[in-house]
Amino acid sequence: MKQRKTCCLQLPLKPLNHYLIYSPPWAVIFPDCIMTTTTLSSVIPAAKLAAVETALLKAFHTTGITSISLLHGGLSDAAVYKLEVNGSVYVLKSDVPAQPGVDLYECITLAAKAGVSPQVYYANAGTGICISAFIEPKPLRGSFPSNELLLRALAGTIQRIHAMPLFTKPGDTKGTVQGLIGQCRVSGMFSDAAFEECFGYYNAVLEQYPWEADQVSSHNDLNPNNILCDGAKLWVVDWDAASVNNRYIDLAIVANTFVQNEAQETFFLHAYFGNSPDACQRARFFVTRQTAYLVYALMMFQLAGRANAAIAVEQPYAASNNMEMVRGMLYTGALSLATAEGQMLYGQALFNQALHNMRSPAFAAALAGLRHAV
Repeated sequence: MKQRKTCCLQLPLKPLNHYLIYSPPWAVIFPDCIMTTTTLSSVIPAAKLAAVETALLKAFHTTGITSISLLHGGLSDAAVYKLEVNGSVYVLKSDVPAQPGVDLYECITLAAKAGVSPQVYYANAGTGICISAFIEPKPLRGSFPSNELLLRALAGTIQRIHAMPLFTKPGDTKGTVQGLIGQCRVSGMFSDAAFEECFGYYNAVLEQYPWEADQVSSHNDLNPNNILCDGAKLWVVDWDAASVNNRYIDLAIVANTFVQNEAQETFFLHAYFGNSPDACQRARFFVTRQTAYLVYALMMFQLAGRANAAIAVEQPYAASNNMEMVRGMLYTGALSLATAEGQMLYGQALFNQALHNMRSPAFAAALAGLRHAV
């Protein structure tokens, strides 16, 4: 099932407790709109039809299908379909063909071999076509009755990702974040001093954080939509943003959704590292989590601005908007992330969470810890 791609860093959302675990905000921002038909030509563009038929022949020795549904969603240019062939269901992804020498599907193929991603039946970077197994997702809480069981499974999944052979695609976390901040400034959407204050804190992160350390194969987009459970096992989908990156990116993404308190943080990090986290590990983890909140706030602002160019004027920044308030509004349905207004409010709450944490003594201590570790 296709999940939403945001940016090449792909950092996570603030925990939304029960709401996020059962129905992630991304599903609300980009609801799947399914159009079902029994013929390929009804939904596959003519320019892609031959490549899709070739893929079906290679994978299943037939071009006959039972049904195909277009799954709308994502910020990438790829089209994703739910496909039924010979009684089994698959995911068909049609992307822009890769440039010569670029392997679009290296990461997902390696992940499938490692048992982290659903099986890949066909992948051709030259045509941009990939077919993989479809996972019918089950609620995580039904599969993992306790927080500890869920956190252990999440940590184990990240371990397996990071243990894979290094991807050839490099990552650029610094460039991504700086680009988002630059776009925010150029847009003129925000003039409140709080934004420059927060960006100032991030400049300190740029100077102190060991970006090139702990390089691993990283998914970079472990938001809840991309972590599926079949009732027993976790599967990771949508590897578009994957690259070589700092290990704390994936850890922070998951933690900002599923880790609710310090005790759970310790349990999660212990499950990942295999021992109690030391001061340096905690410092890197804490700083990366704040970067996550900031990045997702900027992404929400971008989404809101695309939907309504006047949204910053109509709904100016308010320091009082907070995550607790947004959680309640999302849970009751009073707030919709499918609207510019909802996206702006949610972005402000994420931004305020980042700023609150960056103002804290814990943030200063974490930066000091990074300096001493270098």
